[in-house]
Amino acid sequence: MEQSKDVIMKQGIKDNLMKEIPDQIIAIDKDIEEDKESENDLEFEEKNEIEEQRDEKGSFKKKVDFLDDMQFFSNQLIKNILHNHPIELLKSQNYIPPPSMELQPNKCVRIQISCGHDPILLGGSYLKYSRELPQTPWNINDSEDGLESDRPTYDSSVQEEIEKIVVPLFKPKGKCFFHSAGREDVDVRMLPGSEDQNKIGRKFIFEITQPRYPSVSNSVLAHVTQIINSNQLIEIHSFRPVSKLEFTQLKDGAINKKKVYQALIWVKEAQTQERINRILSQSPPLTLSQLTPLRVLHRRTLASREKIIYSMKLTHFIAPHFFILQIITSAGTYVKEFVHSDLGRTQPNVGSLLGTDSDILQLDVLDILEDSAM
Repeated sequence: MEQSKDVIMKQGIKDNLMKEIPDQIIAIDKDIEEDKESENDLEFEEKNEIEEQRDEKGSFKKKVDFLDDMQFFSNQLIKNILHNHPIELLKSQNYIPPPSMELQPNKCVRIQISCGHDPILLGGSYLKYSRELPQTPWNINDSEDGLESDRPTYDSSVQEEIEKIVVPLFKPKGKCFFHSAGREDVDVRMLPGSEDQNKIGRKFIFEITQPRYPSVSNSVLAHVTQIINSNQLIEIHSFRPVSKLEFTQLKDGAINKKKVYQALIWVKEAQTQERINRILSQSPPLTLSQLTPLRVLHRRTLASREKIIYSMKLTHFIAPHFFILQIITSAGTYVKEFVHSDLGRTQPNVGSLLGTDSDILQLDVLDILEDSAM
């Protein structure tokens, strides 16, 4: 029986491309492969008759039956094959462009095309003026039967204040994500510590997936900024489209920052301004040993962490029992615990330095610095 043109065409594609595939697939060391094989891998081999070809070094390469299992080729492999073959070769093995349906009246073809857009990345920095506003939504489970029934703990969050204005511009089909260079506690404000509008606040990137409208003008983003900044809860600055490189830098750079705080502190024994200045000025740089705080122990691993206090400065002496310190710390320092000791789990602490019990009444973040800024 004479073979159909489709069969001959498909066989031609197989013969040409399979010559290139072994050189495209990376050889895997046999010992490593045997250790990592899972049940899924074995099923894959049984279903698709993967042939193991050993080379001189004892490694082997996998070759998949091209006709039956085209779906198992990675996107990168296909891209490499297409890149290495001229269009003339592909035309010799297939119809390019495909023939119209009028030439194939007895065939039914179903084509499904899915189109999408890369995520939109909008970045900037934010200030937070409320002590009752978390960075991201907080939900708690309050169901009596133990089933999932989450409700918001707070009325809003930094993310939601931005999201409710920005998202309608893009009408996304996917989700939105809020990324930031660290986070402050709910009751901690993020205040401007610099007059430079481009350097104040905590950096963030707002990610919008599957947007229906892929872009907006700078004038629209400027108007969005004005609307968000009018709510008296937060302010955003330098709101603009950002690149994937800036996204990576945001996440990688968070651990290399230094934080500037101001803390309102109470002490049990009366202090003088001179004594506080004398003791604290002699201390930094100070290396802390911090056990995971009790307040976050339910969600953080119990561990001892070394953190650094770079400087402490008395900025306001309010009364013998009350004063404000400006503290510069390494990223990840639990400042509240540095003040009140967390039942002795942070050593040394403000109380041990002054020789009295101490506690923190209010805490604000003033600035987030690069190492080079110090």
